[in-house]
Amino acid sequence: MKAKVCKDGFVWLVISKEAAYQLFSSDIEVFRLYDDDSEGACDDANDIRFHNGEFGIEVGFIKDLLPKCPVCDNAMIPSRYEGSDWECLECDNEYLASEI
Repeated sequence: MKAKVCKDGFVWLVISKEAAYQLFSSDIEVFRLYDDDSEGACDDANDIRFHNGEFGIEVGFIKDLLPKCPVCDNAMIPSRYEGSDWECLECDNEYLASEI
């Protein structure tokens, strides 16, 4: 699987044209992805057929996918240190995944 992360932090799961057809026919929203980080919803099968670029389905913004710090509620990042899984850059705390 391949993900595309746009400059604004939005994440797309990149899918094949074949997968785009299958998902579209199952009423799952599919998007045409462009090199300038814009996108267009596929409104019909021709939108898939005539698009030669990537297709994707929405995952969400990175900041909304990361766990929140239990102390200050800011998004944490994967820890840079052994012995912890996540760290908060705001309050300088480290946590194991089981603690959040």
